[in-house]
Amino acid sequence: MWLLAVALNYMHEGRGRTAASKAVVLGPLSEAQQRCVQDLRADAMYFLENTGGKVPGRNWMEVLARRTVRYDGEEVGSAQALSWKRLAPALPKPGACDLVDAAEIAQGGVREALLNPELTTLPVERWPQRPLRARCQHIKEDREKIIEGILGCGLCGVVEQSSLVHVGGLPLLNGWFGVGKGKFLRPDLELPEEEILRFIMNFQPANALLTPILGDVEKLPYMGQWSNLQLLAWQYFAWTSEDIS
Repeated sequence: MWLLAVALNYMHEGRGRTAASKAVVLGPLSEAQQRCVQDLRADAMYFLENTGGKVPGRNWMEVLARRTVRYDGEEVGSAQALSWKRLAPALPKPGACDLVDAAEIAQGGVREALLNPELTTLPVERWPQRPLRARCQHIKEDREKIIEGILGCGLCGVVEQSSLVHVGGLPLLNGWFGVGKGKFLRPDLELPEEEILRFIMNFQPANALLTPILGDVEKLPYMGQWSNLQLLAWQYFAWTSEDIS
């Protein structure tokens, strides 16, 4: 209980024993604090009853290698090779996936770009001499199962080879990979190799031939700077969209 309380209130710590009189709040627990302590105790008892007080052994180096943290502190999975066993549970069932015409729901400049893709396509003379390469990351023996699976559920379709865009005489091909969903084939055994994978398409080669639609993005503050802020409950921070210097 003491460890839980300290971990959850780390921003209020660091004063030392000699500075206890300078603490923000002294005295008995409030009604709300008592309720929080009761909830923490219930969580601790649940953990002890279900694990015997021992955290299951895991290779944390391997776990951390599959996870990164983005600018807002949200955990993001690293790219992994797809396997059919780990991908299949994440795919929609056949008939449950439909197509939506994005131009019908888009507005303004986005809709105009969708209806007229030539507006965002770079002139041919500005194309790279060779197309960028994006690997299809998958277990070799599962390739056919993955292709049949994504075609069968309607995520992708088949195009004629003559319809492919060519750059420098080579076809422009994109890639795919998997990212962990935080769910496992066996919930009682959270092994990295048992984590269900989300299907991610890598369109970097195609994007290299397009100009980005920036809009007002350049006027926004740099999002990564937010990760340096730690605010207490009564503090607030205001940042205008033009304050980018």
